[in-house]
Amino acid sequence: MQLATTAKSERYGKPTRVIPIFPELRGYLEDVFAVASEGETWVVPMLNGNPDKNLGTTFGKLVKRAGVEPWPKPFQNFRSSRQTELEQTYPTYVVCSWLGNSPVVAQKHNLTVTDEHFTSASKNGDSMGMQTPVSSRTEVQKKTCTDQTVQENASFSEVVDMLDHARVAAEGLEPPTSGL
Repeated sequence: MQLATTAKSERYGKPTRVIPIFPELRGYLEDVFAVASEGETWVVPMLNGNPDKNLGTTFGKLVKRAGVEPWPKPFQNFRSSRQTELEQTYPTYVVCSWLGNSPVVAQKHNLTVTDEHFTSASKNGDSMGMQTPVSSRTEVQKKTCTDQTVQENASFSEVVDMLDHARVAAEGLEPPTSGL
């Protein structure tokens, strides 16, 4: 566990928060510690306890030097990705406590639907009572239709009964991707 100081949230009466050191980071932090100067206390020494310094420019140079295409708002994207990952295992209120945001902010800005969510939902199709997807999202599907006739003055319960016994065609509910 690590105690994190946060100048931004200090004005709201929360100058620190306790966060876990996640296993994915521990090895990297141990490597940095092993090569650090005697007595060094900062993982990023250029900060030297100054939270007003901007790491964005330095980080951008490191990304380019590594031959990686820069992306917009890297630190916000890191936070968003990590919030989404952690919420797969831990409840929202716990993750928000660690990351220092509220559930409203997390829902509005940080949580994202990932390709893994779609993959997982597709793999679990039959076991969760869902339809098995077609082989590709762009594949045109052959549609079948069975007309049902509703009498002009049918009662609500008759319509509900008809819908209760209706079946969805094996092709699914997806709209066609091209004019049929």
